[in-house]
Amino acid sequence: MYKREIEHVEGKRNGVFLSDYYNTGGLGLEALFLRYISGALRPGGKAFIIVPLGLLNRTEPRPKLELLKECNLLASIQLPRNTFFNTSQKTAILVIQRRRTVSEARPKVLCGIARSIGETLDWRRIPTPNDNDLDDIAQAFVALQNGAGEGVADSKIMRLVDADEFSARDRWDVARFWSDSELVELGIREDAITRADFVGEAVSRIEAIGAELEAARTELEALTSGETKELSLSDTAYFNVRSGTRVRTADIREHPGEIPIYSCFKTAAETKGSADRAWLEELGMTIEEAKVVTVNANGASVGKVYVRDEVCALTDDVIALDVKDEALDHDYVAIELRRAVAAGGFLYEAKLFAARVKELKVNIPITEDGDFDLEQQRKVAAAVTRFEEARRKLVELGDWGELARVA
Repeated sequence: MYKREIEHVEGKRNGVFLSDYYNTGGLGLEALFLRYISGALRPGGKAFIIVPLGLLNRTEPRPKLELLKECNLLASIQLPRNTFFNTSQKTAILVIQRRRTVSEARPKVLCGIARSIGETLDWRRIPTPNDNDLDDIAQAFVALQNGAGEGVADSKIMRLVDADEFSARDRWDVARFWSDSELVELGIREDAITRADFVGEAVSRIEAIGAELEAARTELEALTSGETKELSLSDTAYFNVRSGTRVRTADIREHPGEIPIYSCFKTAAETKGSADRAWLEELGMTIEEAKVVTVNANGASVGKVYVRDEVCALTDDVIALDVKDEALDHDYVAIELRRAVAAGGFLYEAKLFAARVKELKVNIPITEDGDFDLEQQRKVAAAVTRFEEARRKLVELGDWGELARVA
């Protein structure tokens, strides 16, 4: 209804057409109000916005991208269930500030998990002034705005996170910055909910995930319908396939340093340790100074593909793929490599050798002139990232459905 009303407004308002300003691809009324609030702020002005947690979990990038053009994100604070008496839906506080200039540096984001709000979360709402995480987070936020950071570094319920972690492609909820063991220690778990509330939340989540998956399917079908050129990873004009270097964990411990060493682990962030650069060079280990695509070659995680965009080193359980042509996007090549590995059945092998990787082929979008279409590659990579995020949330929904305490 609101969008239809906006469409009928004639002429510009504050120099823009409202139909263009609010056409940010947002799912639901919340995205429209976020757009309105960000546009209404004066430079330097702040807004404290209560949003459903599901809004921060969404993978659709455009509403976030438009918000970030106008504002900085200052804080994202997760509230406990039943913070608001009339809804059991999880909510969060999003704090934004209108940017003064387009070039100003973005500040770190205060991330908080409030377990309590100074009153009981049942119908009685009895004051509990000595149990108020939200007040502690609020005081820390005020201190940060005044140039002091006391209370955050040592807190179990707060983190200061680089603004890069809150890009248009990222989730804006905050629990992802705490490990499972830390969340257990904090007692962050699903509270008991009624069957009716379970059904309502399940339906809401299913509809949201379904909408994201459908949007991803439509987007990917459109993006992958054009012409492509097949390249073999053995083609040295475009790629260089090589293995990492053998190194023992015990030796890494004896030569600690600043260079992370990646091996065949199931998650991208896990390392074998960090070692001294001079010692690694003496060992003959290649220091990865440029972006590189890697494939796990051994163990239970064989075939896992990651993009490393940091100075690091790789063990001999990892195969590195150097992308030599600047018209090829690393993230897109990684996506194509995952497809080729899965299609070739390598995920079920105990060992993936460099020679086998060289046999794989990737399909690269091309323009009408036959050149590699770098922009299209990046669009596909972004769309696949959104698809994988929606897919991960589908897995999380299954876990939630199994573990939810239904009273």
